[in-house]
Amino acid sequence: MEPDKENEGGSGITIVAPYLTASELVSLRTSKDDQVQNICGQKFYGQTKTWLEEKALQLAVENYKDILEKKRASRICDLMKA
Repeated sequence: MEPDKENEGGSGITIVAPYLTASELVSLRTSKDDQVQNICGQKFYGQTKTWLEEKALQLAVENYKDILEKKRASRICDLMKA
């Protein structure tokens, strides 16, 4: 890291603010393999690392299925009215 030195208003106090170099910033990136990818549809694909993430993913799938069932039921009602 390269420090940036500034003198604040001539008070004699020097502030050192570290900045990351380009190579350090690139090294902080997460790879696409580490990121969870959600694909809307009947299935959610992803990598989960904890029990909590697994449970959240399971609830998301259940909620999505409920939404699809409600949409299907409303379409059937609309067809019956017509």
